[in-house]
Amino acid sequence: MEHLIKDADVLVWGYGPGSLNRLGLDEATLQSLNPNLVVTYVSCYGPEGPWAKRKGWEQLAQTCCGAADLASRGA
Repeated sequence: MEHLIKDADVLVWGYGPGSLNRLGLDEATLQSLNPNLVVTYVSCYGPEGPWAKRKGWEQLAQTCCGAADLASRGA
């Protein structure tokens, strides 16, 4: 992974909160491997709020926000 990061432009990750830190890829390490790396992530429930630390995927987010219900009604 470190070899890929050194040559990457962007890192997009969607693992659970804190996952990269547990793998030894915290912000400081990523910065030292590639100072120009743009890092972003996909989060099911967002960075703040009561569910921020929960793992999830798109279908759960659609259900929680009501999008799945609307889609099932043909809206």
